Amino acid sequence: MNWVYKWVQLHNGEWCKASVVPLNAALPEWGKEPFVADCPVELAAKEKQETVRVVCPQEFLSAPDWQLVQSKPGRLLEEILPEGMWTRSFGWHAETREAAVIGFLKVPPSQTAEVLALSGERGVFFALGRPKAGTPAQSVRWLPRDDKVKPGTYLQTAKKHAEAASTSLTFRRGGRASLGLVGVAVPETAAEGLRKRWAARQVPKHWTPAQFQRMLELHQWRVPKDIQPPARPGGVWTFAAVRPESCKEDCFILALEEGRPLTIAPWKKTGNDRLRRLVPLKKRRALLRILMPGPHGVPVQDYGSNGGDCGLRCLAATQALRNGIPADQVQAKIAKLAQSLRVKVHLWLQENKGWRDAWSADPDSTESTEGGPCPNSAAGYLDSVARPTKWVDHYMCMAASRVLLCDIVVWKFVANQWKFMARIQPPSASKGPPVCLFLRHGHFTTLPSGVKMPPSWKDFEPTADEVVVSFHGGGRKGCRSTKSCEPADDSRSSNLSAWLRPVKRDRLVPEDAPGSFAPQGSDNASEENFSHWLRPVGPACDKARATAAASSKNTDRGSQAALTAWLRPVAKDAVNV
Repeated sequence: MNWVYKWVQLHNGEWCKASVVPLNAALPEWGKEPFVADCPVELAAKEKQETVRVVCPQEFLSAPDWQLVQSKPGRLLEEILPEGMWTRSFGWHAETREAAVIGFLKVPPSQTAEVLALSGERGVFFALGRPKAGTPAQSVRWLPRDDKVKPGTYLQTAKKHAEAASTSLTFRRGGRASLGLVGVAVPETAAEGLRKRWAARQVPKHWTPAQFQRMLELHQWRVPKDIQPPARPGGVWTFAAVRPESCKEDCFILALEEGRPLTIAPWKKTGNDRLRRLVPLKKRRALLRILMPGPHGVPVQDYGSNGGDCGLRCLAATQALRNGIPADQVQAKIAKLAQSLRVKVHLWLQENKGWRDAWSADPDSTESTEGGPCPNSAAGYLDSVARPTKWVDHYMCMAASRVLLCDIVVWKFVANQWKFMARIQPPSASKGPPVCLFLRHGHFTTLPSGVKMPPSWKDFEPTADEVVVSFHGGGRKGCRSTKSCEPADDSRSSNLSAWLRPVKRDRLVPEDAPGSFAPQGSDNASEENFSHWLRPVGPACDKARATAAASSKNTDRGSQAALTAWLRPVAKDAVNV
């Protein structure tokens, strides 16, 4: 090689003489074409391999092996499998519910039987993967296990049974018969062909599988098999047997001298809820909303929310529709209707003093439900009702029932089922049909227009005046139904702003007055006149028309009565439900 001498300065400042060789000096020359050789076809063909499932349950592994399989599962397989056997492992993952590590092997068909024969060694179990379509399933004889038997002893006993039967072990999750003998099955008789799975409840905690089998044989249960005690004392036992010939029922109750009666019923397999837990909460709620729309399967109508007025929207919209207002007009003015009803409710609570003596702070109230600080007195609660974001509660429903002169039936969705909460009834004898409120996840909905209330709901006993039921509903700001509503803009028309003026006190119904709430009419020309929508149906209402026409002369702005009249009480003979 050709090299040259150069002086190189070291890090300590000294100089050193070194020989330097170029990198490309005396390198061999590359050929212009690669070397090509033919490969035999039998070597190039893809070899067929079978998939073997590997399960390493913690209960059958020693502490060092469990630590090794969690970090390096392939190392444990190298110690178990014969020396020189080539396999490829993949898909290792830990199952927290099963407390096991699971993986898969690719094994040549000639070595599959050798690998399966090692099932159970050091607590590691091998089994073939999913069988092909049309392949008959292998019969397995599951070995029952007593509660007092430790996992190590149970495994050693199962190995002895496998050696005596010249077969391999297999593993399954759940129950107390988790180990079985592959390919070993007791020949079925005519009775065994009728055998099915049963579940027994309220079995004495101290019973063993042998005692349970003697009890079955004593009551003429035929060919009992695969008795599985529960995982914890007092749980459900499962077994396979044929019921007694003298009994044709599917439920059996056996009276025991020691305690409660023992109940046996057909066993129903429960599905795995792993996928259910993976579904987001919003999607599960949306699915439940579709499957269970309302109590007893009735449909629901959602009028949206503006951050606390969903209950008022449902009450006001239902009352306006019963007075003959078109649905599209109600939907467009729903925000104004709810605000007008809030003013009426606030004025009723301000005029009537009886509720203040019985008022008490709701422990479930928060700053979100109250639209501000939580009240600690009746006067503070009265101020909170005027807040636009105050949620509807029992006292507001009570006041609304007096203003609208109708019963209010409240349902609440609790623990994935609808529960009846209260039926708030005004003292007046002349009242319209009830209004239904459905509270779900803090949001109120109601029955759609034209849908009849189930007859059984009319039998609900009214809630006493001194009983206060705790519930809050206000919804969330920006619900999908709110987007279709017309925004609450006072500048759009002059008559809408007039509808929001406070209602005169003499127009409210006192607590002890049985009369109805009569809106004032108007003969003043306005941009939109809704008075003709509100004409009562039938000759019995002629007097009310005359009263409304006479009182209209005292009103400076006729549009104020348009929205107010939507919320007036409905006569029984004028309602088409």
